[in-house]
Amino acid sequence: MKCFKNKKEVNERPSVKDEVQTKVPDKKYPLRLFYPDAHFFPELPTLSVRYNWEGKLPEIFVVHFTAGWQNQKPIDFMKSFIKRGLCTYFMDENGQVYQQHHGDTGGGHVGTSKWNGRNTVSSFAGGIEIACGGKLKKHSDGTYRTWFNKKISETSRRKVGSEYREPGYYEVYTAAQETELAKFLAWLLRNGVKEIVGHDDVSPGRKNDPGGSLSLPLNEFVRQRVKPLV
Repeated sequence: MKCFKNKKEVNERPSVKDEVQTKVPDKKYPLRLFYPDAHFFPELPTLSVRYNWEGKLPEIFVVHFTAGWQNQKPIDFMKSFIKRGLCTYFMDENGQVYQQHHGDTGGGHVGTSKWNGRNTVSSFAGGIEIACGGKLKKHSDGTYRTWFNKKISETSRRKVGSEYREPGYYEVYTAAQETELAKFLAWLLRNGVKEIVGHDDVSPGRKNDPGGSLSLPLNEFVRQRVKPLV
């Protein structure tokens, strides 16, 4: 099943002024506020939304990991979220971003949460799910495994300490994922998003993403790798 790419022309990158599409001029732009390098699935409906930010990207943006199979097919991820009534962007293991909703709308993705004294973070924050197993558990045989019991090799995991909110072993994001994440977050900041946070920031003690899956604590990743692109 082929995914249609939502761009003006192949290999044509819009200027910063034109990056955020606030309306749908033709069938090439089926979604408002579309990330220029994203893909979408025209054969699927849009994700379920409950919140409308009326032509603007949300104030806050939350970085997740799926804690699922890294090679999960993007179309299956979208079908799962459509069925469950959830709403985020998705990034596969190769760093390709998928968008199946208007960028000025949102739905559930954070759960019980609080940020800067405000509850229900999903109501004012967008999010991106990055295909990655997340935090790992060490087993008695010396292997490190995801919650779904996949062994993670030494080259695909790291141990982090107190510089992260929840120390431990994590499956790491791929280099391609980190490169594209920096570009994607820079696009968000250029176009009105005020703050980038982790799921572990808004749901501490309940969630641990992105945690050590990211090569730097998220605030440092934004400072060192994202801000220079803005």
